[in-house]
Amino acid sequence: MTTQQLNAANLNRNRIFNHIRRTGGISKPELMRALGLSMPTIVKNIAELQQEGLIREDGKLRNASVGRNAVAYTVDPLSKVSIGIDLTKNAWSMLLLDLNGNVADSRTRTIPFSNSREYIENLIADITNLRESNHIPQQRVLGMGISVPALIDNTDNRPSYSKIMDFSKFTMDGIEAQAPYACRLYNDADAACYAEVHDTGVNGNLFYVCLSNNVGGASFVAGNRYEGTNNRACEIGHIAVEWKGKHCYCGQYGCLDCYCSTSALIETGGDLDTFFTKLNAHDSAAEKTWNDYIRHLSRALKSIVLLYDCPIVLGGYIGAKLEPYVQRIEEAVRAIDPYELPVGAIRACTVRDNASTLGAALPFVEEYWKTI
Repeated sequence: MTTQQLNAANLNRNRIFNHIRRTGGISKPELMRALGLSMPTIVKNIAELQQEGLIREDGKLRNASVGRNAVAYTVDPLSKVSIGIDLTKNAWSMLLLDLNGNVADSRTRTIPFSNSREYIENLIADITNLRESNHIPQQRVLGMGISVPALIDNTDNRPSYSKIMDFSKFTMDGIEAQAPYACRLYNDADAACYAEVHDTGVNGNLFYVCLSNNVGGASFVAGNRYEGTNNRACEIGHIAVEWKGKHCYCGQYGCLDCYCSTSALIETGGDLDTFFTKLNAHDSAAEKTWNDYIRHLSRALKSIVLLYDCPIVLGGYIGAKLEPYVQRIEEAVRAIDPYELPVGAIRACTVRDNASTLGAALPFVEEYWKTI
């Protein structure tokens, strides 16, 4: 077989697999019509994909014409999986992502981060338990992504800067020695943004503001992640929004992180659900806190609008609750924007649970879709 023939054969295999995946169930005749391929090509590739355990027969499709109902083929979702992990100061979250890009299982443990061997061993044990409890053999794991609140040195696959958690001795060597998968580190806002882009199919420009225990950002320009020359782009949490304001953990004063992280809304106790319940009940203290929050957030969003001129997504723990309040936030930005901010330029995130965890797992599955 020539190189050209081999490339054509690989392309046909990829098209067949991904069409089966996208449709969720399709017969050989339907594949032939949809892809314009011959029946022998369809039959050969279906047989190979079945033999590899990647697809399976899944009942029969009703046939409106005379004759037998056609057999439907679907992707076997657990034939390949990836693992996503999000490490925070007080907990870790992890999930299994199946070959359809759906979450097969997830869990969260309240375990404070520790730059220690014991912490890594407990983390690996929990990962192994998650995999084994779903009866996933080790060889089916495509890879493992870990999301952390830190800048990432992509050349060494390690945290290069963080004042939120102590990563001074944290390397992937200790993890990879015990978890025999391809492992990658991701900044938490980058991972959450990646999940949002995947979910919405955005293929242009986007700025993602991660409003969680800390404030971060990420952006896509022309469909590609923009990281900056030193992997420090989009650190929106350290834009100054108050002159000589509160002291930030970064050492400076008046940073957005001081005014728009989770702690800004729950300073008087409770959690985010409690705060928004009070806000919706027109509690005066909650309304005052919310007015201050929007005032500071709108200043930062104005800067993003002027610098990037692109749609903005509000994500993170807080962003997941902002759908009812987006119009007011947009109006606050429009009031201080020297240009006319388009309606709908700011929206709440669509991925509202485990966005960073999901975003850390997605690249392995998406890469497999392209190369199968």
